[in-house]
Amino acid sequence: PGIVDIQSATLDDAEALTLRTRMMYESGAYKDFGIGLELDDVTSLMGEDYDDGVNKQTDYLQIIDPESTWVNQAWLSYAGIPGTKAKLGRQRIAFDNERFIGSVGFRQHDQTFDAITFTNKSLDKTTLSYDYLNKVNRIFSDENAKAGEFQMDTHVLNAKYEGFPGLTLSTYAYLMDFSDQNSASWLFSNDTYGARLVGKHSFGDEALKYAA
Repeated sequence: PGIVDIQSATLDDAEALTLRTRMMYESGAYKDFGIGLELDDVTSLMGEDYDDGVNKQTDYLQIIDPESTWVNQAWLSYAGIPGTKAKLGRQRIAFDNERFIGSVGFRQHDQTFDAITFTNKSLDKTTLSYDYLNKVNRIFSDENAKAGEFQMDTHVLNAKYEGFPGLTLSTYAYLMDFSDQNSASWLFSNDTYGARLVGKHSFGDEALKYAA
């Protein structure tokens, strides 16, 4: 359920009760290949007293959980390279705390990417990732012509090391180029470089967690 109650001189309060139904199939490995398919459906259970970005109920405040049925994931994987897994197709991608790249999992619609991804774990306690993202399928659904999906030409690099006692160190470079000049998406283009350190120190039954 979602409720939005904000003082507004022009828009009505919004209420939404939506149901997401998900079906997922993932095959076993055959000659190092595998496939995955995930179908989602979002249905409103109590009318449309809200603006979901598609239903044209613009007298109401927004709750961005539009009704829709769609292919959420569809990918082909290959694990024939030692220590490495590759995936090609529409997939859910998330790094670290999802500050820059993630699925926006608190919404009914996942954010997914049309991409080719490589994950390598051949080094001890180390995960190396390289992804090439061609399109982002956003939470607004593909029925939203302006905001539902953006073309990309994006390179993603992330290295995670978990060899320090109680610590995890990630370094990353996210080189995001939104290539669709017919929409405002190109304004989001950016190069982001950084590092993230998270850890936990235990004191008997208690623990101190920290991040930088």
